[in-house]
Amino acid sequence: MNRLPKLFFAALLLSLAAPYGYAQADAPAQGERKSKGPRANKGRPASNKSSSGDEAVTIRGPRASNTRAALLRLAKQEELGASKLEAEVSRSKGQLQIEIIVRDADGGEVERKTFAGRNDRALARALKRELPAFLSAIADKLATPAEEPAEEPAEEPAETKASKPDAVPGAGSGDAQVSMRIDPSPSGEAKTWSVSLGPELVGRSFHYRDDIFAELPAYSLPGAFALRLQGDYFPLPAFGVAVGLALSPGFISDGSMTEEFASSMNSFAVGARYRRALAKGQLRAALDYGARSFSVGSTSDDIGSGVPDVDYKYLRLGVGASWPLASSITVEGALGYRNVLSTGQIESADFFPRLSAQGMDAELALGVEVGASLLVHVGVGLERYGYALKPEPGDAHVAGGALDQYLRYFVNIGTAR
Repeated sequence: MNRLPKLFFAALLLSLAAPYGYAQADAPAQGERKSKGPRANKGRPASNKSSSGDEAVTIRGPRASNTRAALLRLAKQEELGASKLEAEVSRSKGQLQIEIIVRDADGGEVERKTFAGRNDRALARALKRELPAFLSAIADKLATPAEEPAEEPAEEPAETKASKPDAVPGAGSGDAQVSMRIDPSPSGEAKTWSVSLGPELVGRSFHYRDDIFAELPAYSLPGAFALRLQGDYFPLPAFGVAVGLALSPGFISDGSMTEEFASSMNSFAVGARYRRALAKGQLRAALDYGARSFSVGSTSDDIGSGVPDVDYKYLRLGVGASWPLASSITVEGALGYRNVLSTGQIESADFFPRLSAQGMDAELALGVEVGASLLVHVGVGLERYGYALKPEPGDAHVAGGALDQYLRYFVNIGTAR
């Protein structure tokens, strides 16, 4: 838990417990603790060292002194009947999990609950949402009249005992006990689904290589707007599906003279996803079927541009990763190989019927979490398709190869649950 800010547990537990009477009403004076109930006259020193008054609380792990005061106050509350509380704080594999176990005066388990979050902020939200009701339920259970005989717990199998956490050292036999652990969670607070929508500016560059007769026109587009909608869904913690669609409302391409060509472009992809948590961040893999089309079009007089339309169909194998820079800021990257299945008009008899093509893509983005569920991504993406044109005598055109490249700048706004 090395990255938790100072006083995280102190501020969080005290603020959440206050509505249920678990926080002190008055600030303690220097060197003393104030509490309510029958033990109010038993002040506790503020020091983190063990003393006769402080032995009720033992903290292990990083920043123990920062959480000691809050945990001590919780341990003294008569509503929980608690006089012994211990906590062990840790963090591993970028995931946080708090398991809270409450035991009665005889050491029997009253209640246990696990709170999980993929980072500090997500864990805080989970605690804020669920902890008050949990504490209230514990108070009700521990308020059972003393004259009611406690039911003797049944003997547990050896394997069940072995699976339970070790008893907290120093707990008295007559003390109520709260044990807290923070462990890595396989899925943490991984989102089940996400959806986003946003504009992107797409530029294109298409040119030939080894154009022997210098007759084949190149094409350049500084930028045209498109709208992208994308989302994913994970019915299993590690496996899911994703879909994306980008549409352009149409735009004008300028010719080499004064011509204006009515142009259009769009793209589509759907596929499978795999994700795995790292020590920090997440690793992803993708297998997609996708398409990208681009038509330069013709003028109002039906004069063609000479630039062939493309309609790529491809299978994509990709990898990606995300890495947290702060509690609400993440850098994300992706790289993919595209096995091109078809290219459109350019592979017809009018251009290069024996060509072959392969593609690749890369993307880099910065993700920012705004509020509880709003996600904003700003980034840049690159797509490249390389051609081997393979002309033969008698073909309409002669060139060695071609390169078709798309550069995207995008902003996506979405949500995830």
